[in-house]
Amino acid sequence: FVAGVAIGLPALRIKGLYLALVTLAVAVLFPALVEQFSSLTGGGRGLALVVPQEGCPRGRPECPVRWESPFGGLENDQWRYFLALAITVVAFVLVANLVKSRVGRSLVAIRDNDIAAESSGINVSRTKIITFGVSAAIAGVGGGMLALLNGNPRVNPTSFTLLVSIYLLVAVVVGGASTVIGPAIGALVYGVFTDVIGPELPGRFENATPVILGVLLIIQMLVAPNGIVGQFKEIQAKMASRRSGGAPEVHNGATPVERDTP
Repeated sequence: FVAGVAIGLPALRIKGLYLALVTLAVAVLFPALVEQFSSLTGGGRGLALVVPQEGCPRGRPECPVRWESPFGGLENDQWRYFLALAITVVAFVLVANLVKSRVGRSLVAIRDNDIAAESSGINVSRTKIITFGVSAAIAGVGGGMLALLNGNPRVNPTSFTLLVSIYLLVAVVVGGASTVIGPAIGALVYGVFTDVIGPELPGRFENATPVILGVLLIIQMLVAPNGIVGQFKEIQAKMASRRSGGAPEVHNGATPVERDTP
């Protein structure tokens, strides 16, 4: 949250494409800073997550973390899955409530027209800073979950490259950036391509997953620019309009009005 607020403060004066470029620059700059200050961050190897373990003699480094199940009778993959699922559900509930709250309604107004939102009494700067902080906090929880699910007791910058950021952006756009469930749908599509379809491709096409995702993104932007969930909602609205007779009907007994022509 603090990191998001720190980035959001200087980004208040810019918006649109320039704001996207600033956040992209941060994604490029952060791994370089981690490498530069390797004495504090551990550099490319990262920092080992360590806790005191029983049997570690004094005067020696702390023993590394052992990813053992805190729940009896569950394998490592099982308890990690249920923990990730529980955290994901909590995150969805919090974000859904945030969207319906005063801050969420302010965000929607700023997204539609920030000038009109400010003129209506919304504190645009404060709302943007809150947005940066909350999004960074959720991303931080996701990064911690990634280290946990990978079973890696080290956190290093190589796990969060610019390419990973681009993949996440593609998932958000494909699923629907203006919805709560959309990014999850996009992440599911991304996971299917990378973990299911990608390994099944022939040897010469084993690295074709980025190309497939790029083509998918282009097709999706042409066919459904609002994402999968956005397109589904549009289809639902059209069907509901047809069922309720949204278009005015002309009665058979109506007589057209005659106009005098000069």
